[in-house]
Amino acid sequence: MIPHELLGTAAGFCTTIATLPQLRQTWRSRHVENVSLRTFLILFIGLGLWTAYGISLRDWPIIVTNGISCLLNGAMVLLLLLYRRKGVQANRHDAGEKPSDAATRRPPRT
Repeated sequence: MIPHELLGTAAGFCTTIATLPQLRQTWRSRHVENVSLRTFLILFIGLGLWTAYGISLRDWPIIVTNGISCLLNGAMVLLLLLYRRKGVQANRHDAGEKPSDAATRRPPRT
């Protein structure tokens, strides 16, 4: 392997696995209050664009590493949305509201 290809492969590997620790921690703890949804949405979109760019060039290392990264960041976005929604429902339930009350209540005006 040529040195610049080795460097690119190492970089692709590192960026591909970078989301795994946060994904694993979120999956196990289900605590997402301090995790930025915007960050993972922006990463998801950017990685999707990188994947499309790789497809346009027919560059398999770009396609594979960014495609996998896009899927992992997409999974993180889904977990954030799912656990935040469950957290809101759990917090309302803990406050003594019935599920039917939460469904009929209007959100506060901002």
